[in-house]
Amino acid sequence: MIYSIKKILTVTKTIFILTLLNFLFLQNSIAADIENTCWDYKESNIFNVTLSGSSFTNSKANSSVLYNYRSPQGPYPIVCRFKPESSGSGSYMYPMVYYNTRSSLPKSEYGNGFLKLSDDLDIKIQTTGFNGATIPHTPTSGSGRDVGSLREGLNFLNGSYGVEQLITLRLRKDQLNGFVNVPPGIELFSVYDSIYIFSSLNNSTSAKFYTTGQTILLPIICQINNNQDINIDFGDIDNTRITQTGDSYIKTIPLLYSCNTSISQDIKVTIIANPASFSSDLVSTSLRDDIGIMIKYNGLIVKPNTSFNTVLTNGTGQDVLEVAPVINDPNKSITGEFTASATLVMTIL
Repeated sequence: MIYSIKKILTVTKTIFILTLLNFLFLQNSIAADIENTCWDYKESNIFNVTLSGSSFTNSKANSSVLYNYRSPQGPYPIVCRFKPESSGSGSYMYPMVYYNTRSSLPKSEYGNGFLKLSDDLDIKIQTTGFNGATIPHTPTSGSGRDVGSLREGLNFLNGSYGVEQLITLRLRKDQLNGFVNVPPGIELFSVYDSIYIFSSLNNSTSAKFYTTGQTILLPIICQINNNQDINIDFGDIDNTRITQTGDSYIKTIPLLYSCNTSISQDIKVTIIANPASFSSDLVSTSLRDDIGIMIKYNGLIVKPNTSFNTVLTNGTGQDVLEVAPVINDPNKSITGEFTASATLVMTIL
């Protein structure tokens, strides 16, 4: 008697578990299996978007850059449940797959089709192929993909909507660090497929697209003396007092460095100029055989087309150069005006 009771209880428990599992399995199937829709039956069509091939030309607010994105994964598998729909005149409508896209990103308050990706970035995504449109969107008449070979019931196909995109990033505010971060794991958009434009949407996606997370470099723009020309007037010079060592008629040139980012960085400043014909240490003048210009930084001669190193702190810096005329032959009488020119170029090390 005790043996029989135990056996009945065991059988009853087993039947209950099997019934519950079967119910859960059916519920999962029903969630995706909707007539005249397509979905990712493997739940594996996940795309991580990495942007490359373009760069910002400015780090100011409202600057933008366009990326031509193409997923290396290519087409993705989907399954479609097809049931022909009557046109009302005794014939059936031609099956076309239409694409809906949704995004959880809010619209940018700055408009023009952009979504807010982060506090620093807006993003606009335009799908290409099959009359692609700006995300998010609903399908329009004539925008579907021809799938006339569908048979009634389940069909296994390759989807490709979303694997090619034009993505525009826009800076929401001035960037002072020389870079901007794309946060990882942000869902950009999801694709939902329907076979007829009027069909109900499936609650399962065909594909999902996420940010990979990356750092995008921004241009660092630096200037010397606000890009203004530096004019040095030696005034009237007594040629008998010009030396070969450049220790008379010395003028100082203050240099002010400023950048659009608050970087602290070693830099070099290159003096681009033609050397004098009689000395490679000197900058050539219009009196090329007689007068040259000596440039010194911290007491050392800086030859034409060479550099000196200095430092930026929080995006700024300053230095002083000394310039002086140098004569080739102190015994030669020289008269007339002379001019000289050089260009200073700053490079971040």
